[in-house]
Amino acid sequence: MRLLARTLDRSRYRIEVIPCFRKEGMPDQSHDQLRALGVHVGTTAYGLNSDETVDYLRRNFCGADIVISSKDVANIYPALERLAVRPPLIEHGGLVSEALSGPKHFTTRYVGVCASIRAAAAGRIDPAHAVEIPSMVDLSEFDPAARGPLRAALGIADGQVLIGRVGRLESKKRVENFIPAAAVVAGQAPAARYVVVGGPDALMPEYAHDLHRLSENLGLGERLIFTSDRTDVPALISAPSPAADPPSHGAPPRGRIDPRVVETSPLKPSAAWLQNGIPPRIEQVLLNAYADPVEELSETKGGSGS
Repeated sequence: MRLLARTLDRSRYRIEVIPCFRKEGMPDQSHDQLRALGVHVGTTAYGLNSDETVDYLRRNFCGADIVISSKDVANIYPALERLAVRPPLIEHGGLVSEALSGPKHFTTRYVGVCASIRAAAAGRIDPAHAVEIPSMVDLSEFDPAARGPLRAALGIADGQVLIGRVGRLESKKRVENFIPAAAVVAGQAPAARYVVVGGPDALMPEYAHDLHRLSENLGLGERLIFTSDRTDVPALISAPSPAADPPSHGAPPRGRIDPRVVETSPLKPSAAWLQNGIPPRIEQVLLNAYADPVEELSETKGGSGS
């Protein structure tokens, strides 16, 4: 939504965001970031029951040119059913289960963030109307000059290795694999430090507590930094030396082999785990980031070449 807010012609389009669900503990940073871009974020639905939310959406959809549904909003279809003239509906899904959920007879287009999600949607609607658009970033937000100050703010000395991962703390992100791996590396490189960027998931806050406990039990102590939610994530990505992104089962593929990390890091390697949909994306970024992608990736993975 932030990318749309920055790029859409405001003389032709006005964006209104209507979040429909909130759980205690969810951060407000998305609301704040959108409002800073001049986007109206209406939170009325937070205080409504299901039927009231459907009617609220119906009234807001009247006169809309396009409706975009993100994360399988259950109230969308009942609201559209109550309209005589319906705006085109574009659904955006980040999980296969979202593409398979609910009716699709009003869905004009379905956008999946990876091939498997797009394929699931293609089984529910005209395959020509299901498309794959990987998650996007705004490259202007990445500033290599921020690396030094950010590392200093984290207490990382010049030349000290910092290994990081970025993402919300939820079980499908498999952060519990990153922490034991950090403990193994700590035994071989005692000076290395680790950073986990991302806050608790409000639907499973206990998972974040479990990760903190795991870090303590493995003796990582102050060597592993939990930053919680941050608004400067693009800048933070430049701070680690290697960056790691384990697989997220059920979620879109991710490959944290990032040219911005490579360009700003004195050590350069990043690590990603191959999974559904990801090899072409890794290959593309590697070819842009490394002079010899096969050799560099093999060295990053300790010669495994995987």
